[in-house]
Amino acid sequence: PTVGINGFGRIGRAVLREALSSSLVRVISINYPHVSAEYAAYLLLNETRSDKDRDLKVEVKEGAIVVNGQFITVFQKNDPVSIPWKVTYVVECSGMYTTQDRASGHLASGASRVVIASPSADAPTYICLLYTSPSPRDS
Repeated sequence: PTVGINGFGRIGRAVLREALSSSLVRVISINYPHVSAEYAAYLLLNETRSDKDRDLKVEVKEGAIVVNGQFITVFQKNDPVSIPWKVTYVVECSGMYTTQDRASGHLASGASRVVIASPSADAPTYICLLYTSPSPRDS
């Protein structure tokens, strides 16, 4: 499935990093109001969290970022209804659209489903715990 990310702060960048390491999903767009594609690329490159992040190849082309050869359009819209999503899922990472009513703007603009990555007052909440085995360095 295709994915769009609304909000490219710490959580949005973490979602992108995980999606890049998976063959199951493909991020094709990011919405980050008031921030250019150049600055989004800068944030992705300069917030290194692990060794795998150092292997990212990021460039900026025509209002988009290209990460490891994957073209990702960067929008700068304030209202979810005005974002031209052409994705299966939007991961709502801005923290601003955390109720079903507010997040439904993503559905109105083309997304099939919305995953809210923050606590919500009225949306169903699912907790996903990921287990990672310790690396040899941790012993």
